[in-house]
Amino acid sequence: MTIYFDKNCTYWSNDNEMNEHFLNYQMDYIRELVKHRGYIYLNQIYEILGAGWEPRYDNHCIENADFTVVVGWDCKHSRWVVDIF
Repeated sequence: MTIYFDKNCTYWSNDNEMNEHFLNYQMDYIRELVKHRGYIYLNQIYEILGAGWEPRYDNHCIENADFTVVVGWDCKHSRWVVDIF
């Protein structure tokens, strides 16, 4: 799953270092939610990140807290990319 975090997201900041810290912190929080609750749906992750959710997307469920997250800067499109697998 790929989520794009850019200026259209509610929690976007013009400070890229702040954005990176925010995304990493939120991924840690999401992992803790899965550990304690047992699951999280993709739309909930979008909400936590303040990203726009399209109801026609497949709403996958993550049930394993050992999921992998890669957060990286996409300089071509001036946005952060969050890959979850």
